[in-house]
Amino acid sequence: MLAPAASGREVQIPAEDGRLLAATLFESQSAAAEQSTPTIVAGGAGIARRYYGRFAAYLAERGRLALTFD
Repeated sequence: MLAPAASGREVQIPAEDGRLLAATLFESQSAAAEQSTPTIVAGGAGIARRYYGRFAAYLAERGRLALTFD
């Protein structure tokens, strides 16, 4: 049985030099996702994080936290 549909939430992650990295956190609506270890999807150079959004949502729909970033 699949978890309810995942949604992406825009977040900012502070880098060591103080710059903010744009990121999207995908999480399931189920409580189990809150306890899971996140999967961090690090895209290739020049590839926007939105390219990996469907994959990250797929993971989250199955109970995994997933994070994409630029």
